[in-house]
Amino acid sequence: MISTFFWYYFYFILSLFTSGMLLVILGKDWAVCSNLYLKVVTWIQDRVLELYGINQLKSTKNSDTEESDNLDDVFDKNLFDTADSTSNDSDLEIIQPLELAKNINNKEKQQTFLPLKLSLNLCGNGMQSIASEDIGINFTLSPDYRHYELVPIQKSLKLRLKLRRRRRSSLTGRLLPHPQKNMGRSASAEGISTEKRKKPKRQPEFRPRFLLFASFVFRFGALFPTRLALLICSFIFLFVCCIVNLFWPFSPLTRTYLAVIYCRMYTLGCGFIIRFHGTDNRPTRPGVICANHLSPNDVHVMFADIPLNRDYLYLVTGQKHSGVIGALEKLIDKMCPSLWLERSDPESRRQFSVDVLKAARKSGPVILFPEGYCTNNSQVLQFRKAVFQKDIIVYPVAIKQESRYGDSYWKENYFFMYLLRVLTSWAIVYNVHYLAPQKCRPQESPIEFAARIQRIIASRVGVRAAPSDGGIWYKELERWKAKAEWQRRCATELGKCIDQVSQNISIYD
Repeated sequence: MISTFFWYYFYFILSLFTSGMLLVILGKDWAVCSNLYLKVVTWIQDRVLELYGINQLKSTKNSDTEESDNLDDVFDKNLFDTADSTSNDSDLEIIQPLELAKNINNKEKQQTFLPLKLSLNLCGNGMQSIASEDIGINFTLSPDYRHYELVPIQKSLKLRLKLRRRRRSSLTGRLLPHPQKNMGRSASAEGISTEKRKKPKRQPEFRPRFLLFASFVFRFGALFPTRLALLICSFIFLFVCCIVNLFWPFSPLTRTYLAVIYCRMYTLGCGFIIRFHGTDNRPTRPGVICANHLSPNDVHVMFADIPLNRDYLYLVTGQKHSGVIGALEKLIDKMCPSLWLERSDPESRRQFSVDVLKAARKSGPVILFPEGYCTNNSQVLQFRKAVFQKDIIVYPVAIKQESRYGDSYWKENYFFMYLLRVLTSWAIVYNVHYLAPQKCRPQESPIEFAARIQRIIASRVGVRAAPSDGGIWYKELERWKAKAEWQRRCATELGKCIDQVSQNISIYD
């Protein structure tokens, strides 16, 4: 009996694996099946929320884009667009409040502005905490994913604990002796009529738990082994291609075909469902591809849509890693052009910028994620300005994920934990939008060019363009620089107000 069930299960997984491999090798589109699959998953998620009494999550991304944020009102441009001297200042008290009142000659009036020093400190600390919370939402699991995946699990666990306590209390009540028996007399002797307690009707609490249990059985029993097999096959395929390429170098067309097949196999193994929009604007040579960054798998997503008749690939860029990611980077070096940098080394960063600009002008297209950090698609972080030069063609690419089915953001400390969550999710749904290529406008600085591309991508994704980058969240030095810049700007505005007040006082005098 068990062996028969095992073989049926094995053939079922083998059929799923074979179907996926045939779709990848033949280059067929399974959009109809994926759309039907997502409709079924959506029905299951909505049904679970309904049974647990959880309200549907309203999308707030568009409203966040339309409404003006408090930080945007204070900083109409990116945070460090005018803060060139901030990094050279060791003292956070950049502008002393007494210097703001230098136009007021009265010594007593100067002393009245001494409390402004405390005000600037409080303002800087307050804006720093606001920005930390505003930026911090990008570096956690997506709100949609938490609502549709984690909240029902939490509700189920609470319900299970509640049922255990109820059963324990009822069992304890049955074991306790009746107080009238201890008194040696019965209730009938006293003429007291007793009524049988009516058992409360059991609520249909098993239904949402059954749906959750069935979904986990399907995801861990069917999706996980199939995806894991596809992922392992993609690694073996890449390794074999690299070994063969060492002895018999591939032609450009063959290299393109093998790279695209590997990336499609990898993305299918990770459970990606990718929809590409605006393929007429697909990047070509030369230029730079600027995209918002969600996960380490974004490069595979971009490569999966390269036309097979091209004789060149995208130039891959990124930070050097260790472990599984580092091994993949070394294998990628053998198959396609790549540039890696060590972020902690200033010389490596400088040489990396030079090499990227050189490749963007002559060959390319260079895949670049100017945010510098992965986010959960809640905002688009500030772009680095290095590659946004006058003679560089920029191909904006907006990546938007439907995180209710699965979140591609890497939050876990270890890659295998992240991989386990991805492989057991319903799907990682990406909508990749190729936008019209852009060039730097006349009289437009690199900072303004970078901010414009950031706003274009954020508008297409439907989220807000953040006024700062992820360094404020990850690096203490960047937080101190931001605090200094906020103090400087607040002090400048206060200085203008003080000058205006002093002019009004002199007019009345």
